[in-house]
Amino acid sequence: MGDKKRLMAEKCLIVGYGRAGWRQADLAAAFGLEVVLYDPPLFAGDLETVPPYPILPSQTGNLAEDAAGFAYAVVCTPPAAHLKQLAGLLSAGVRRVLCEKPLCELGDAALDWARQLPEDRVM
Repeated sequence: MGDKKRLMAEKCLIVGYGRAGWRQADLAAAFGLEVVLYDPPLFAGDLETVPPYPILPSQTGNLAEDAAGFAYAVVCTPPAAHLKQLAGLLSAGVRRVLCEKPLCELGDAALDWARQLPEDRVM
């Protein structure tokens, strides 16, 4: 299978669907990825407008279980949630994770943990 066809068959989970998540979802879709959204306000239907992408309902409340089967993920949430979300996505087997905001607000212990993440899987 060619790279473009393989990429088009891949799923990308957008974690957090605020302004940054909206942009990242549109970019992933432009690259041919199948975009799925994951954000608690979306689960509750707390939306003024319906997003143009499917919403992954949380079956378990556990991102590590809910994210299984995704090749890519983009974390677009406030920094305080990043480490828990990164750990969940990596343990779910997501191959590549982009953290849209810097991890700089998390403290030294958290940053030490983040520095040990595999560079080929987390950006």
